[in-house]
Amino acid sequence: MEGRLGQYYLIRPLRAQAAHLNFARSQLYLAQATDDQSLYIIKFLSVTAGQIEQELFLNEVRVLSELGKLNSSYWLPLLKSGQEVLCLKSSSTRPELVRYLVLPYIEQGNIRDFLSSQICTLPQAEQLWLGMLDAVVALHKNGWLHLDLKPSNFLLNAPSDVYLIDLAFAQPYIKSQVSNVATKAMDAIRGTPRYMSPEQFLGQQLTAQTDFYSLGLILYELLMRKSLYHANDYQSWAMQHCQQPVPLLPENLASFQMLIDGLLAKNRHNRLNEVTEIRQLAQQAFQGVHHHL
Repeated sequence: MEGRLGQYYLIRPLRAQAAHLNFARSQLYLAQATDDQSLYIIKFLSVTAGQIEQELFLNEVRVLSELGKLNSSYWLPLLKSGQEVLCLKSSSTRPELVRYLVLPYIEQGNIRDFLSSQICTLPQAEQLWLGMLDAVVALHKNGWLHLDLKPSNFLLNAPSDVYLIDLAFAQPYIKSQVSNVATKAMDAIRGTPRYMSPEQFLGQQLTAQTDFYSLGLILYELLMRKSLYHANDYQSWAMQHCQQPVPLLPENLASFQMLIDGLLAKNRHNRLNEVTEIRQLAQQAFQGVHHHL
């Protein structure tokens, strides 16, 4: 046990960077309730953290609260949120007042960890990606864009049963467009550069196609076992996403080329947008390949 937050014991960090505790950024921990011994995910942030981090944390609480009014199996319910004093066992860390939220614990972990621990076969890739697509579409239908899709933000509950997490960047979905959220956080940070769309780098209007672009990058990663683009700084990521052409897939994966090109079009107006078409192209592409990755 590493500490205590109200009625919860903190057991261990759930992501590597949390091993070096930094109260200026949100932390994710596995926790256990003191009364029923159940396991939970706790995310917390110091109340003295910067404005951007505060806005993102509070935005996630708001989005989870709204989604909690709906019946869906594609995201985890917000069990509790508020402010509490965090006490860590480390003698060098003083008690700290933090904002926190509590979610159910999913033992299987996230898709990034799954992909790093084993070779993903074609049938597994199909189940995973179509499950991710279903989760994102459900989020859109219930009024929100995610805007930070990446393998680590999908928890794996079963081969095709996934949960969307980390909704800090989520914005309201209004028909086919999004009303710009006028906050410092949304202006300053727009997602994870490896999985961001050109319009996120360029500060343009964000739509459902923004999330579909990220899903296209994840699909490429599932198929090729590597990221499409590689960079060391924000500007280099922006240049690649906005200007570098989508490469041709190897011959054994050629059936995916139309889908990949459609999802990763630089101009969102040229990008696939109809869910039925995306799903149909995906199913046809997977059917067109008869061997394992």
